[in-house]
Amino acid sequence: MSDRLHYSQILDVTHWLAVNDEPMGTKPKFWLRTESGEDWLFKKKHRLHSDDDCTEKIASELAVLFGLPHATVELAQRNGERGIVTRDIVAECEAEALIHGNSLLVEVDPEYPSGDFYHVANHTIDRIFSVFAARCVGLPPGTEARTELADGRDLFTGYLLFDAWIGNTDRHHENWAVLKFAVDRFVLAPSYDHASSLGHNLQDSERADRLVSKDRNRTVEAYAAKARSALFRSEADKKPASTDEAFALATVSCRKAGRYWLNRLREISDDAATDIVNRVPDGLLSPHGKRFAVQLLRANRARLLKATI
Repeated sequence: MSDRLHYSQILDVTHWLAVNDEPMGTKPKFWLRTESGEDWLFKKKHRLHSDDDCTEKIASELAVLFGLPHATVELAQRNGERGIVTRDIVAECEAEALIHGNSLLVEVDPEYPSGDFYHVANHTIDRIFSVFAARCVGLPPGTEARTELADGRDLFTGYLLFDAWIGNTDRHHENWAVLKFAVDRFVLAPSYDHASSLGHNLQDSERADRLVSKDRNRTVEAYAAKARSALFRSEADKKPASTDEAFALATVSCRKAGRYWLNRLREISDDAATDIVNRVPDGLLSPHGKRFAVQLLRANRARLLKATI
């Protein structure tokens, strides 16, 4: 199971041993164990019309193109139910523990609302970066340090640009984490849980309409530009920052990293991203779903590459 499966394969995990439920997050999921002893998290497809299993798999493949450390994801089914499995990050990185963002933030501020997921105005870039600085958060195993990519802040800046590219609106404080190693060494965990992206929850009728609409407010481009992150500019704000704004806020402290990640995005051709989307089996993602995802990626990339840092 350590080797990546061919993209079009759907892994049948019906006979894997159910080990534990996973209490973190807002969607039902549970841990499974393979015959070889590897632990994988199984997440069922969220709703009938949602394509969150496909979008999570697509995002993991796009992360490879982008050069971003990410969780290993495979399309899966269990007892006939669609979903994905993702490898245990702690075991894969040979770490001691995974500490989620809300646990880190409440350590520095006991009043931090760690039990909430959304509309948490305290969840700001400044707070996150202050946590990284306090723990000297570095880069995960296998990530090459360089002038533009020196520590966890620089890497997190890449996570935020990736979110803006794929339209991921779910970077809440349990969807980023730090890995702890022995002797109090901390690194940013690989990026994970990208299911809420690429218009995953739109019905095909809306996708079809947006793909051909002449109304500027109804196009795929308009939809893509409205994506909101789960981060805020400041604690005084009532609405979260857009995904573009979240990236821009990070580049205030990490300007070199921002330029580095924009160059990474510039090097990825639209055709390469389209190929990844189109390799999803037709029975899982509809033609409208694929066309919408492709158009969203193109629109976001074109808009983001206009940024000046």
